[in-house]
Amino acid sequence: MVDSGPNVTLMFPYDAGVFYDTRVVQEVDTVLPIQAYLDLIGLKGRGEGAAETLFGQVTQKSWKHDTTTTGI
Repeated sequence: MVDSGPNVTLMFPYDAGVFYDTRVVQEVDTVLPIQAYLDLIGLKGRGEGAAETLFGQVTQKSWKHDTTTTGI
């Protein structure tokens, strides 16, 4: 827990593309975790920490390593 900075930041997108392939989580429309990561990583301080937590706990776990692919 930190003592400074906002707990919630509402952002208005400059591009409707952020809503591509949205999900509903507990009756709330949400962007994909990778989109949330990209939005958060650019915010200094708590945004960067939230992005890293999201990446480690959600995004990275959802990626699968394909052992049948060669040359990568």
